[in-house]
Amino acid sequence: MKRVLLTVVAAAALGSAWIAPCRAGSKPPRIEKKLGPDSTILTLRLDTKTHPKSGGTFKVYLHVNPGRDFHIYGSHLAQDCCEAPLSVSLPPQLASFFEITAIRELGTLVTRYDSCFQQPTPAYYNPFDVVATVRVKGSSDAPIPFYLLVRFMTLTTSQCMPPRTFVVPMEVLGEKPIDLKIAHGKPVGTKRAEKLKASERSSMMKDSQIYRVSIVTSENNFREMMCEMNVGRGA
Repeated sequence: MKRVLLTVVAAAALGSAWIAPCRAGSKPPRIEKKLGPDSTILTLRLDTKTHPKSGGTFKVYLHVNPGRDFHIYGSHLAQDCCEAPLSVSLPPQLASFFEITAIRELGTLVTRYDSCFQQPTPAYYNPFDVVATVRVKGSSDAPIPFYLLVRFMTLTTSQCMPPRTFVVPMEVLGEKPIDLKIAHGKPVGTKRAEKLKASERSSMMKDSQIYRVSIVTSENNFREMMCEMNVGRGA
């Protein structure tokens, strides 16, 4: 009897490594090294006209293709509704160069009853796109390998995969980061500094003009006074 119980427990533990129930995980997210049974494919691309410049912004496009019969919760869903709504972030190595300022999703949300949460929930059952606006914070003489960290959770009507984090372009498929060349421009905060300097220069010019007017007025008064004195002497 003990052997049977041990076998059942071992099988359950092995199965949970692939298909986990919908509950919060105790371990922090880790970078996946292989695709899961859902076979969700993530594709990253940039507009061919994109030329990142220090102090400017550019857009990146993430195409999400859920596996057959699986669906994905979008980034707009709250944590209390879904354990792991889609999230797109930059790795710490790129934090000094880039910053994500906005995320927008393009796709069709479908609301269906979810047995995992025992309530109707909106999700993406078909491929959709995520558009991220990225601000360039610094410059670099050498190309910078650009990639994203994408965390998500996929489900069917009866089971759900645990939350996972992938490097995109997908490292698990042998894809490489996108080399970005950043043109030297005005770093973040320069515009504000320039406005302050312009304001200071304007104030200095104004003070200088007042000073010059005061001098001219004084000279005119002096000349008028000398004329009055000369007139008095002549009289």
